[in-house]
Amino acid sequence: MKKLSILLLVFIFALCSFADGTLFLIKDSNKINSIKEQYPLFLQFGNELIIKGSKDTIKKLKIDNPPSKDFYGELFIMKARDPKASDLLNESTEVIYMYNGFVLFSAKEGYDVLTKDHQTDKIQIRKVEFPEVYSSFREKNQVDFDQNIEDVLDTIDMERVKANLERLVAYKTRYTFTDEYKQCASDMKDLLTEIGYETKIQEFTSWYGKGDNVIAFKQGKTDKKILVVGHLDSTSEKAKTLAPGGDDNGSGSVGVIELAYILKDIDTNLSVEFILFGGEENGLLGSYGYARDNELENIVGVLNMDMIAFYKNTPNTVYIETYEFARDFIYLVADCVKLYNDIETEISFHAFGSDHLPFLKKNIPAVLTIEKEWDLNPHYHKTTDDLRHISFDYMEKFIRMNTAALLEMDKKL
Repeated sequence: MKKLSILLLVFIFALCSFADGTLFLIKDSNKINSIKEQYPLFLQFGNELIIKGSKDTIKKLKIDNPPSKDFYGELFIMKARDPKASDLLNESTEVIYMYNGFVLFSAKEGYDVLTKDHQTDKIQIRKVEFPEVYSSFREKNQVDFDQNIEDVLDTIDMERVKANLERLVAYKTRYTFTDEYKQCASDMKDLLTEIGYETKIQEFTSWYGKGDNVIAFKQGKTDKKILVVGHLDSTSEKAKTLAPGGDDNGSGSVGVIELAYILKDIDTNLSVEFILFGGEENGLLGSYGYARDNELENIVGVLNMDMIAFYKNTPNTVYIETYEFARDFIYLVADCVKLYNDIETEISFHAFGSDHLPFLKKNIPAVLTIEKEWDLNPHYHKTTDDLRHISFDYMEKFIRMNTAALLEMDKKL
């Protein structure tokens, strides 16, 4: 028995000896900045910090008993807005941490997922780098309150928003390659025409087949243009027959339509296109088709609304993302969140998985505005994503922030 105990201790010691490190989770937001200044091996996710080190590191940084986890092999980060992403993780991997579509996991050396064809715009995996900020909070900095903008925001009609969302969810599915989607696209074109816009259906092609984008145009004083976009299509485990898509993305679609209502009779320097894309759930097909088939040089920015009506724990935070080159644009959007909603804004420069991406890849400033906890929604890509789980109060914050951002952009022209 004594020999067995000794062997067990030796085995445990051997495992610890071959560990590639220990990760500690720091949730004290007051210490985040000081730790980042002192210590280079960190990953930041909002107000949470993961540091790679040892117990001696923790003592030196004066942190009291943070949760820790040993890991073996290499560290990878997965960005995923596709429930199938979990299929990529197998017995050679171990999930360490999950946050807002980011999955931190360890894997044995030689893990080959980086070279496989299954990586898409909705699923991306790469090795972790230290240090790295995946998302952080932003305080107001560059935009001042404007009563004229507030007056416009007061015209938002949430009863109208609710009625339009009911109209969308009445379609049993909005999966792009179905007759019901085509009927819905035609219906939304008619609605935007009734509001008073020049409208069209723009067809795009893909290996799935042909799909439709709905476009409404507002002429400004110049040909410089901003796009207000969201994807009209939906999906679920029964995508072709039942996919109500209340939050994903009926909420963003009716957000686009509400901006069209409230901006209709406002003179703007910028021209505006309101676009409902198809094929987003199949790989951003409609937005890639638009970016491929249209003249882009006059576009000064893209505002993308995708899933803006669900929260589980944090109704007072919104999440926005872009690429590093569009820093000024995302800061303007973040400032509008704070000014006209008085809520927190979490920012990421690791954009992925929605219709802002094709424009960012063309070096056009584009920002996704999305609910903070979309990845905690139990109805995400399910047949149960219906009106029962929609927060219209939360949705209104997104409509306000995108409207204010557009009007602030318009002032700068």
